[in-house]
Amino acid sequence: MGRSPTAANSAGGEHQGRVPHDNAGHGLTVQSGPSTIENHHVHVLYNWPDVILKHWTTPMPSLMETQPMPARRSLQSEPASTNEDRHLLWIDGVGGFLLLTRQAITIGGPQAPDTDIQLLASLSRQHATIHRDDGGYLLEAHGPTRVNQRRVVEWTELPDGADITLGRTVQLSFHRPTVLSGSGRLRFQSDHRPTHSLDGVVLVADTCLLGPGRDCHIQCPEWEDSVILIHRGGDWLVRSPRLTLEVNGKKLRGEATIGDGQIVTGPDLRFHVETPSTRSSNRGGRR
Repeated sequence: MGRSPTAANSAGGEHQGRVPHDNAGHGLTVQSGPSTIENHHVHVLYNWPDVILKHWTTPMPSLMETQPMPARRSLQSEPASTNEDRHLLWIDGVGGFLLLTRQAITIGGPQAPDTDIQLLASLSRQHATIHRDDGGYLLEAHGPTRVNQRRVVEWTELPDGADITLGRTVQLSFHRPTVLSGSGRLRFQSDHRPTHSLDGVVLVADTCLLGPGRDCHIQCPEWEDSVILIHRGGDWLVRSPRLTLEVNGKKLRGEATIGDGQIVTGPDLRFHVETPSTRSSNRGGRR
């Protein structure tokens, strides 16, 4: 005689009247009626009300890695960067910053001359690429990379406040301090720095906000108010809603273009933008 459902449950040690869970504690969806269900990770064969766990088909993914995601947004490649795509911003009393205007920014070791951010660290020539589009920022990993302690298999989105680890020791943080600008900021969390002595990198989409507020891409705590740098048509423009500014000693009215190396001054502030090839004796720095 065949065994009753109760006897089958007792012999097989199965759970009676319960829905099985995977190793991560996630319940499996069970439908009524005798059939075979194929879950994403397991095959479940059951005859109501008995649930018989048949066998595992694939291992559960590690909770410490990001899985390849459907390419909802294509990752566009760009030609090699030039000095037109990168500028240096020197702010008296604050420091030096790299301004990058390309949509795809590459990060690598010092042996890669075409890399946008060359770090003095043991990294591959192009270790990672940060992409910017209308949907935000993505990180594409070419070498060992983690974002918020999770290994990046192919690419992952970069949220505000993300911690990035390149290789074993290089640590960066990514921020989008204001929703009013598409620009982002990279901070150096470890001791690894670019070949230039810099304090940070701004990924400029449209504007770069300087000032004392937390919503600024570069915080200048001693300034009275904010100054807006605008990148438009390959030119840099500057304006301030409240401060009176001068460019090379000439009072600025409204919004004005600033040339390579021209000095912008105001109440307790002084800065200039230059291309990396420019040799300026007016370089700013920390006081």
